[in-house]
Amino acid sequence: MKNLFILSTPPHYYNMLQYVEQFDIVKKNSEVVFFSSFFTSEDMIDDFIENHINKNDWKSVRRISLWQTKFEKIYSPSNLLKIFFFLKKLLFFYSFRNYNHLVVNQVDQLYTKFFYFFTSYQKVISLDEGNDIFRTIEDRYNKKKSNLFIPKKIIFFSSYNIKVQQSDTLVKCQNLYSKKIIKNRQISEDEIFFIGSPYIEDSLIKKSVYYSYLDIIKRDFENKKIKYFPHRRENHNNLILLKENYNFSIQEIDLPIEFYFLSLEKSPKIILGFLTHALLSLKKLSNEDTLVRSYYIDSSQLKSSSDELIQIKNDYQKAKIEVVDLKV
Repeated sequence: MKNLFILSTPPHYYNMLQYVEQFDIVKKNSEVVFFSSFFTSEDMIDDFIENHINKNDWKSVRRISLWQTKFEKIYSPSNLLKIFFFLKKLLFFYSFRNYNHLVVNQVDQLYTKFFYFFTSYQKVISLDEGNDIFRTIEDRYNKKKSNLFIPKKIIFFSSYNIKVQQSDTLVKCQNLYSKKIIKNRQISEDEIFFIGSPYIEDSLIKKSVYYSYLDIIKRDFENKKIKYFPHRRENHNNLILLKENYNFSIQEIDLPIEFYFLSLEKSPKIILGFLTHALLSLKKLSNEDTLVRSYYIDSSQLKSSSDELIQIKNDYQKAKIEVVDLKV
C-alpha cells in the first residue's frame, strides 16, 4: 500500500507514527513531506528530520517551503516565488503518481488542496491534529470555508470522540506506537510539568485574565518548582515573565513533548495544562499514579466554541484527567 504523509509540524510526525503502527503501514512504500512556514521554520524542520527521523526507513522524506501571509500579501514577490517553487516540487515529485492514501494533518489548507488536484489517490485520511479537529469539523459541516477541491469523503483519525456526518468516517487513535514503547515507570516525586499553550500569542484570551489564572495555579503549588514546556509559538518575552514571576523553569526542547516524554526514565508526579491536546496524549503515557490536571477555561474568557470546549472537557474526564474549572 502506497501512502503519502503530508505534515506541517514535528508533533504531527508523532501522530503519524500512531497511525503507522495502528494500520501496520510499510514505511518503505510510504513517502513523507514536511512543510516549513512562518511558524515552523526551515531550520526547525531540517533539524527535526536530521536528528529524529531515519530517512532509510522511508521511500522518501522531503521538506518544502510554504509561502506566508501573516506579514505579506499572497501576491507579494517573495510569496509568488515560493508558490512557484512549491508547485515545481509538487509536480516533479508527486504529481501523476498513484497513492492508496493521502494522510494529511490539515485537510482544508490551500497547499493540501494542490495535492488533491495534482495527485491520484483512493482515500484521504485526516491525521490526528489535536484540538484543531473541532475547527476543521465545524468549517466542513457548517460550510464556513469553501469545500472546493476537498474530498467528499474523509476518514478522520483522532483521539477525540468527534461526531462526523454520514459521508465521513471516524477511526479512534489507539496509541499503539506509544504503548509499544512505554513501560510502567517509577514516579519522580518532586517533578511537576506544565504544558504551555500560545493563548496570548494567538489572541485567544486577554493578558490580564491569563495571568490571573496563572496566579491561581501558582497558589495551588506554592514553593514548588514547575518545569514549563512552552508551545513553539509562545513569545520569548512572555517566557521570561513566566520564569521571573511564577518560578517556572523553562524547558525548551527541540522535539514534540510526547517524544521527550517517551525518553524519560521516570514519570513526573504531576502534569498540568489548560486545554492542550498534549494532556490527553501524556495521560496515556503516564504512570497510573501521575496526576494529570487540566485547568478549564470557560468559553466566556477563551475565544473558542463553547461546544468544542465542553467536548474537550468531557473527553478529558473520560480519560481520567482531573478538570479544575477556573473562575476570574
